[in-house]
Amino acid sequence: MLVGLALTTGLTGCSGPSGPTATETVTATATVTATETVTLQPQPDEGDNSPKAKPEPKMEPMDEPKAAPEPGPETESAETGMSQRGNLIKAMGEEASILDTNGEPAVTFTVYSITEGTCTGVAPEPATNGHYMFLDVSLATSPNLVEGYGSPEFGFTGGWEVIGPAGQTSNAVLETFGAYQCLPPAQQLPSWLGPGEEARGIVVLDSPHPAGTFMFHDLLTPTGWEWEYPAS
Repeated sequence: MLVGLALTTGLTGCSGPSGPTATETVTATATVTATETVTLQPQPDEGDNSPKAKPEPKMEPMDEPKAAPEPGPETESAETGMSQRGNLIKAMGEEASILDTNGEPAVTFTVYSITEGTCTGVAPEPATNGHYMFLDVSLATSPNLVEGYGSPEFGFTGGWEVIGPAGQTSNAVLETFGAYQCLPPAQQLPSWLGPGEEARGIVVLDSPHPAGTFMFHDLLTPTGWEWEYPAS
């Protein structure tokens, strides 16, 4: 943009001997340059004022790895089933087993009979709880006992309880010192068996009841077993 400006100045002097009045004209011109730069931005579509996000890729759900089954008792027998206490009910002469992770027996055992007996050991003692009950038991372990069961040996030492005829669980200790020495060692079931072994013998329990239900719970398996005696 250009702007022009003219200025006129008149100088008037008195007439005198020096001559007539002089007039001086001064013309001034000013130049102004203005430059303006405007950048036009694209206007957004009035119908969509928000930026469109890129769609996120879809992730297909991955199948979680299935945990290997833990060793445990066999499923309930079709003949006897499960008790209200959560134990597998076994009849006399019916085999019980603990299965490994492949479903193969790591431990098998059978209770053939439960009867009240008389001690024939070297120094027999009277039963602390009233009755020495003789359990005729066979026991066998597989060669892969350590991998399949989780221990290098299995036995019926500890884990026994008894329920009386009225249905009350006794708090009596069944494996007393008198029960351990009731019979000669050759007649008793070994306390423990290692991998690939089998044996048969008598387990003596010192019970307050000549009739009732014996229960056995192993520390490494979630479910126990029980046997009613005398057999009905």
